Amino acid sequence: MHLPICIPCVILYDDYQLMAFVYISVWTLMTGTVLASVSIEVEPLLIVFRKSGVDIRCSVNGTNLIGISNIQLRRSEINVVSVTKFKIAWQDKALENKTGVTVNASINNAMTSYIHMEISKTAVRYPEDVGTYQCILIAVTTSGEAKRYQSQSIVLNITGFLESTTKLFSTTNHKSTEVSVQKGIVH
Repeated sequence: MHLPICIPCVILYDDYQLMAFVYISVWTLMTGTVLASVSIEVEPLLIVFRKSGVDIRCSVNGTNLIGISNIQLRRSEINVVSVTKFKIAWQDKALENKTGVTVNASINNAMTSYIHMEISKTAVRYPEDVGTYQCILIAVTTSGEAKRYQSQSIVLNITGFLESTTKLFSTTNHKSTEVSVQKGIVH
């Protein structure tokens, strides 16, 4: 096997490190660049209505980025909130004006850029906050190209309210399903 030249060279302690190094090196040669990415974390994935809030975080791995134009948080293909160089911009005006919702964000450093939204247990809305969440990143690479990156999609569901119908989202088809619930029995 021919390994690419490594400057500075890294001492490898076992076969797993060698395999990881080779995989990253081959991937870099195939794509021409180490990938930048944006990831999403949603905690918890199932909210108990009025008993738990939710934290949603978009984080950037800006390995090959020189600048970030925008990070966008989306819910079911609809923009919720974004951060640009100059400000945090809300697209979901009802959520923006809700007491108990906070957003912190920064795009000053490509390696540590993020957007973090917290919805307290008293601010969670049903069915508005149910859905598939995703982060979108618009950034400039080290080669000067503007690129769009997107995170995986994560489904947030809400349960525990008094209505007789629960709205659930499927991770496979992104369509909602209505489930009738009476006296704790699913029909």
